[in-house]
Amino acid sequence: MTVLGRVKEKWGFDCYRDLLGITVFGGLPVNDDESGSVMIWANDRVHPMVRDLTRAGAIRREDHHGLEFGHLRADIIGQQLDLEEKLRRNGEAWIYSHRVGEWQAFLFGADAENIAPAARVLGGVDPSLASAGASGLRVDLPAGAICYLEVKGPLASLIEPGPASEIARRAQRLTAWLAAHDGILEARANIALATSKEAEDVAAIVEGLRRLVALRKEAAGRPPAFVRRLLGELRCRAVGCQVELRVSAPIRTVQRELLAVSERSQGRQPRKTVVR
Repeated sequence: MTVLGRVKEKWGFDCYRDLLGITVFGGLPVNDDESGSVMIWANDRVHPMVRDLTRAGAIRREDHHGLEFGHLRADIIGQQLDLEEKLRRNGEAWIYSHRVGEWQAFLFGADAENIAPAARVLGGVDPSLASAGASGLRVDLPAGAICYLEVKGPLASLIEPGPASEIARRAQRLTAWLAAHDGILEARANIALATSKEAEDVAAIVEGLRRLVALRKEAAGRPPAFVRRLLGELRCRAVGCQVELRVSAPIRTVQRELLAVSERSQGRQPRKTVVR
């Protein structure tokens, strides 16, 4: 049984049904510190799990910056779920929770200092950028949007040296979103560049890389069949000073492939599964 399956069995919390969404944010690492944070939005079915983990000592309450945080221990969570040894993890994290309408928001980070600024905004102690009218937060998302990403350039420091880093060095902004609608999972990305000539050059590089990967015959370094099919469906074009990328696949196919990856990671032979 998977970790998510154990969570559902023990506490009745279904991560596929009871999570509204996941928000990931943060800046570049400073001195190799982990500066990113994750926010999870859940419904009321999460409370029995939090209560039991607190009683077991997996979450220890502490005050920081005028707010109550939870000190989270992964090893105790593994014990509570009676996980196999290979699935257990050691490590600690910090968590801050706050009620937002009908949902409970959980903010996770490597330490309390990292998530304190966001926690103070979430808890209403400090004003948010949204309340200050920051236009950069107004995003028109498509129906069925699952996640949205926006990164301002230059982006070269985020990518290892190579053809992709050349594109990142010229990129002024990257926006991307993932949406599910009418049984299709669709991903789109826009890369903003300084000139239309740069946009045309970048589009040509992306198209060349796509065809190069599709032609690779040797097993070493060859992507899985599903990835090759996605590359075949990838559409890339230059529009003004932007490069637009778009790819889509049936949701059932994506679910089946993700299930196969999960089973392989646990050392099991993927089953032929029909996702309904």
